[in-house]
Amino acid sequence: ICNGKIKFEGQANNRCDLANTKALEKITIYDASNTIVKKINFHTSYFGASSSDSNCGQESFTGRLRLDSLAIFGTSNTLQMPPYIFKYEREIPPARLSYAQDYWGFYNEALANTDLIPDYYYPYNNSEYRYLSGANRKANHEVMAICQLKEITYPTGGKTLFEFEGNKARSTV
Repeated sequence: ICNGKIKFEGQANNRCDLANTKALEKITIYDASNTIVKKINFHTSYFGASSSDSNCGQESFTGRLRLDSLAIFGTSNTLQMPPYIFKYEREIPPARLSYAQDYWGFYNEALANTDLIPDYYYPYNNSEYRYLSGANRKANHEVMAICQLKEITYPTGGKTLFEFEGNKARSTV
């Protein structure tokens, strides 16, 4: 875009899941004569809640912002093609700032965790080791895919399906 500009615009209202922040609503691309070349609109909603929830914007709001679709408009502000559509795995997110995380930060349903410090063995008296009980940081493959991208449908009608697998390590960290 030689001598043109790109304008990023946030939604009118603040996000429900992060106080005093706005979600990206559109990107507008202008040429050197300030004519719109392309506009991309982002359509969002929330996992596990709606923006009309009475807790919107409060710490107790349980939803998470997600991208549902994006549409591309041309110079005459007409839709160039059908939108890209995004689908996700299970819709109910864990509590925000939850300690129920594995070593890689994925949800592991270990709701009893009170921090993120894992079990720990430390040396004691040259030949002995002591054990300190800590957080369960083991991966739980059944629940780690919550809210992960599952599918993209393209304007052409084609699709990409995503299949994620958990991280692996040779020994416990």
